Amino acid sequence: MQQNETIMSNDIKMNKSWFMSAFKDRGTSLRQTAKHLDIDPSAMSRILSGQRKLQMNEAQALARFLNIPVADVLANAGMDINQVPENFSIPLSKQIDGTGLITDHKKSRSPALSHHRQGQNQFGL
Repeated sequence: MQQNETIMSNDIKMNKSWFMSAFKDRGTSLRQTAKHLDIDPSAMSRILSGQRKLQMNEAQALARFLNIPVADVLANAGMDINQVPENFSIPLSKQIDGTGLITDHKKSRSPALSHHRQGQNQFGL
């Protein structure tokens, strides 16, 4: 099989050549990527060969590590990015506060949300 072919196995359509190119662009290897994701290199190899599904948390970590959009990772892992699975969530690391500034995400509710729950927004409307 040529490297630029898309692999289809067990109903997982994996674009292995895209991932290998992304590793090369980042200056990393399959083994180093697996170590960063805290998975065995053989598991990473099974993911790329379409024998194992890429988990959502792994896709997010892979996107951060490769500095590419998670949508690109998901699309090249054979996932339909237009379909959002039930109970899907992405942990937030930043939030937009009531003044429009991006700040570190805190688990407590912001004052703007508290006002909104009382029928007011941050502008008193």
